Amino acid sequence: MRLSRIVRETPTVSSLYFDSTDGTPLPAARAGQYLTLRLAVGDSAPAVRSYSLSSAPGSGYRISVKHEAHGRGSGFIHGRLHPGDLVEVASPRGTFVLEESTRPVVLVSAGIGATPVLAMLHQLAAARDARPVWWIHVARDRARHIFADEAHALLDQLPDAHEHIYYTAADAGPASGERRPTPGRPTAASLAALGLPTDADAYLCGPTAFMDDIAGHLREHGLRAERIHTEQFSSLSAVNPGVRPSSVSTQISTSSAAMVSAAGSCAPRATASAVTAAAEALWTASVVSDRQGDQVTAGARLEAALGLLQGRDGLAL
Repeated sequence: MRLSRIVRETPTVSSLYFDSTDGTPLPAARAGQYLTLRLAVGDSAPAVRSYSLSSAPGSGYRISVKHEAHGRGSGFIHGRLHPGDLVEVASPRGTFVLEESTRPVVLVSAGIGATPVLAMLHQLAAARDARPVWWIHVARDRARHIFADEAHALLDQLPDAHEHIYYTAADAGPASGERRPTPGRPTAASLAALGLPTDADAYLCGPTAFMDDIAGHLREHGLRAERIHTEQFSSLSAVNPGVRPSSVSTQISTSSAAMVSAAGSCAPRATASAVTAAAEALWTASVVSDRQGDQVTAGARLEAALGLLQGRDGLAL
């Protein structure tokens, strides 16, 4: 695909917009899905990274990437890519998607975890969805509050929207819009005070500890566990922070699970060659799925989760 433009969102986050190289329509994406990129980072083997789509379904592809100090993939994206460059991109996939329902919607995120739930908010706003919608976001401060104005404008298009922002820095400054941010992080008490409906569908995205805390608070408030959907964007933060991997799930096929086992999954003793072999097989599976029109979610989930992802020549999209 062709990188059409780059937009700086915050001091550390940029959005990348992709178009097809021949003007043909892009494969349809559902709100909450992600793209997997194969990046030619230099003389070493390519790096494979997955990033959530932050754009509205049907409006082209936009991913928003946080630049991490030691991130091989994000460093390449922020330092080496320019509009007009060609990038290998697999079709959208993922099961963290906005479900069809008449129940209220609660969208909760922290930092760059806003990307997939922002896509969901775009879909809700485009449909002028009549359901009650809660937008709850945690940022360090106003300067690092990604998509503050965009989210606020989308919420203004909904008939029953509720926006609640938390800033964790002591001198965070004002939030976008009229509502002042709540200092700190969401707690069981603060979430209960919002009056969240207990029959809502909740979609959460952020660091693992954040996800665990919020999901626990929501269950304590009365939401059913099966209606709390989560997407972890930094499962291996020590290896590859800020990238949108999902944790390895029960959706993995037997063969994929065997490859992860052989690679040691997240175990420190896993050899680089074993991790590479597993990742390469999974990238190949994602390319094959694009050509055959299949939806292979396990491959891209593991590609990002393994962190050290490489590939061979000859895999063209």
